Amino acid sequence: SIGKTYLAPLKLYSTKIKDIKELKDGDKIAIPNDPSNGGRAILMLSKLGLIKVKDGVKASDLTVNDITDNPKHLQILELEAAQLPRSLDDTAASVINAGYAKAASLDTKTALATEDNTSPYVNIIAAREQDKDNPTYQKFVKIFQSDNVRKYINDNFSDGLVPAF
Repeated sequence: SIGKTYLAPLKLYSTKIKDIKELKDGDKIAIPNDPSNGGRAILMLSKLGLIKVKDGVKASDLTVNDITDNPKHLQILELEAAQLPRSLDDTAASVINAGYAKAASLDTKTALATEDNTSPYVNIIAAREQDKDNPTYQKFVKIFQSDNVRKYINDNFSDGLVPAF
């Protein structure tokens, strides 16, 4: 990685509650069942203070088995990512990828929570090790990470992308 670009954040959606503080004991929360996005969702729920996970486990390796504390006894349901928007009728909340949320016409402004730009899943600009200091590549990173590009992302993709630089 020679530079960060943007994050297409996971968001926590609900049709039943307006705030995560409204989650009740035993409520169901759906997350993606693929390893990388499932780990991201678990990390997000942990950062929100809903669960605790084992120390030292990389986000990409987190699974429901790494949950060490679940004070509200939330039922974490692992579903195909494409099914998560449909799960909103049957769950208190669902963690949904930006692309699937957009395809389902979910209003991103009503999400209960958004994955922050400290996520290890920020998109990057990559180069081969021997090219990492190439002046042309460094110039490209500098241009991409400019205020103009940040403004463009915010103005045109505020419903799905977050600048991470």
